Amino acid sequence: MSRDSLLYTLIGLLVGFIAGFMLHESMASRQPAPSFVGMAEQIGAGAAPQSPAPRVGGANGPQDSMQQVQRLRQYVEENPGDLEALKVLANLNLSIRNLSRASELFERYVQQKGDDLEVLQAYGNLSYDQQAWPKAAELYEAFLEISPSDHGVRTDLGAVYRYLGRYEDALAEFERVLQARPDHWEARFNEVLVKTVDLRDYDGADRALKELRILRPGDPSVERLAAELERRRQGA
Repeated sequence: MSRDSLLYTLIGLLVGFIAGFMLHESMASRQPAPSFVGMAEQIGAGAAPQSPAPRVGGANGPQDSMQQVQRLRQYVEENPGDLEALKVLANLNLSIRNLSRASELFERYVQQKGDDLEVLQAYGNLSYDQQAWPKAAELYEAFLEISPSDHGVRTDLGAVYRYLGRYEDALAEFERVLQARPDHWEARFNEVLVKTVDLRDYDGADRALKELRILRPGDPSVERLAAELERRRQGA
């Protein structure tokens, strides 16, 4: 089987699984549509697989879909060097909120291919959601080594540093973002938060808050932060 055939088969597996399993199990939860990492990259991949991928014959329901997922899992275990298949399986587990399994598979992937920006960000975001702060920092740092101008990831890294108690490092990341993008209100918001809550630098927080209000006039979350700043200042 060619590599293209393999990848289209894996994509077909995802479609069948989502149609069968998620419709059956997750309709009531009204989860947002799943987002899969790197599908465009996978379609354009090159070499031939080591052995035939699991064939998808059209899922008839959740049980059939689960059997197909099991076959994909078996294929990945038998072909540990097939990173595209590993990536698909990791994202499939992420999409159904099997987060511990997704983390395990992403970790296996980055151990073999540590320069995939999409996976570094997805795994970093997953680690953030799981409050695995050291791992999230490691992944975001690796991402920024390759793509230092991504202001969203840098802001997230600053937030992770805050949770790690590295407040000055957090502010340094927010400042890097704001030097490049003075209108990046999330970085400015986090700057105010760290100066207010963590460092008790109320004068510095007040100066940053003035800039934030220019960027987000009337924003309720900004006004709540302003109220918290004033409350803490009065209680100091």
